[in-house]
Amino acid sequence: MLHTTDTQRIYKMVGGAPVWQSTCADNICQPQPQPTTQAVINAGPATPRNGASAINQQGAIYLFVGGAPIWQDSCAAPVSCGTPVKVSTWSIDARDHMNQVPADGNLVQSKAGAVDLPVAMTIGGALMPFASEQEVIDVGQGSNWRERVVAISANSYNLLGFNPVDGTLVQGTGGGKSGPVAMVVGGAFIPFASAQEVIDVGQGSNWASKVRAIPLRIYDARPRMPCDSTLIQGTSGGTSSPVATVVGGARVNFASEREVIDSGYGTDWPSKVRAIPLRAFNELRDDMPSDGTLVQGQGTAVAAIIGGARVNFASEQELLDSGYRGDWRPTVRIIPPRVFNAMSTTISDGTRIGRSGSTSEAAVVGGAKVAFISGAERDAAGYGSRPLQVIPARVWDALPTQISDGTRIGRSGSTSEAAVVGGAKVAFISGAERDAAGYGSRPLQVIPARVWDALPTQISDGTRIGRSGSTSEAAVVGGAKVAFISGAERDAAGYGSRPLQVIPARVWDALPTQISDGTYVKSPDSASVWLINTGHRTLVQQTGNVQVIPTRVLDAIPLS
Repeated sequence: MLHTTDTQRIYKMVGGAPVWQSTCADNICQPQPQPTTQAVINAGPATPRNGASAINQQGAIYLFVGGAPIWQDSCAAPVSCGTPVKVSTWSIDARDHMNQVPADGNLVQSKAGAVDLPVAMTIGGALMPFASEQEVIDVGQGSNWRERVVAISANSYNLLGFNPVDGTLVQGTGGGKSGPVAMVVGGAFIPFASAQEVIDVGQGSNWASKVRAIPLRIYDARPRMPCDSTLIQGTSGGTSSPVATVVGGARVNFASEREVIDSGYGTDWPSKVRAIPLRAFNELRDDMPSDGTLVQGQGTAVAAIIGGARVNFASEQELLDSGYRGDWRPTVRIIPPRVFNAMSTTISDGTRIGRSGSTSEAAVVGGAKVAFISGAERDAAGYGSRPLQVIPARVWDALPTQISDGTRIGRSGSTSEAAVVGGAKVAFISGAERDAAGYGSRPLQVIPARVWDALPTQISDGTRIGRSGSTSEAAVVGGAKVAFISGAERDAAGYGSRPLQVIPARVWDALPTQISDGTYVKSPDSASVWLINTGHRTLVQQTGNVQVIPTRVLDAIPLS
């Protein structure tokens, strides 16, 4: 015990360091304090040594690791609490002559029941567990590292966590190799490409002294995308990016300070922004958040990201029915309404979806819902291992069931492939034919054999088609190929703005050229409507379901 005669303070020695006592209650100031001065105290050790112990007025026991008091819920072996020094509760809470978190580079180990937890090193207030003795040596702990390990309780071991604080500089090392220096930001490691980048983010010219060696294994395994709600800003050579937040593994840029505040970051948001290299900022993906992320703009509905699309919920019950738990609110990521409204609402092909409140499942193919009638059918189509995204029944029911034109499809259980053209299945007889029609580079969407077999093979009227390997174009009218002889003729018939669906030359050549009976047609420059029957035309009164064909083609059809 020490008493400073000039500042009138009572200090108690803990692990070689003087710790200021706020009270002498509970016999804390025993034995009688010895006189000293504040200068002597200030010149003494800054923190207690590793393994020292203390107990506060409530009976909580602490072991010191890297100068920080670590609460021990148990002193059972291998933990050795010794004879803890009794100190005032305030002394621990105020961290007098103590670190807030353990200093970097200290070794700890614990035992959970009969299981030995890995030896770990303190980095940025957290633990970096080792997988082998060699890893301990590789980071510079030496061959005598065992004598420096402090045993702590399993609970305190896990409470320290495994995510270093933002701004911690690390470098992976192992087997004679080292990774680039990186900075911890939102639980991720952001590697630097140069020393200047380290300086640009505010680490100073002495940054090299702050770098902590960690196992290369841990370095490589860490994500490069910060966790959700981390505020980041890219900087380089005096140039800065917009401030952004991370939402579902994607970067969402803010357009104004008001957007940052409205998204829940408070007026003190600048203090929460983490500077990263501009290069690294630009490399972070800025597309849709990952599937399953809940988002909301100020004043908008809550929505889930499903298949790269925003799916709005109409009620809280819809959200719960879709599998989100009752405590879903804290998981909602607030984003600017501008960003929310700009998100796609089309679920991407290849997404496995489920209908809330039922066991129904489907694949999204060509923008359509292709339902599975069994788990076997689903698995045969390759969807069994894909994550299931449950959507509200209302959304499920509203999805179309017709696969959109231009989709490349495959039959499950075979190598058969086809294109969907005019709602019909246009099969390819070879990979060369498929590629010539421009489908080789499109993603293949496998559908159940049952669905494949049920698809029509007649291209629907009004489809604009092209012959692969040539510039020939035509319209499908009454099941027939009506060729255009010029772009002007095509445009006059109203097909210039319709998407061109290229089909194999073989299929083009096999299409009939006689318009089927019962088809109503007209020319672009006349209101007269004609009914086709046995290759002839008859003037009729008809207002709907009329196909426009070139005047040249109409004139060539004989009158009845």
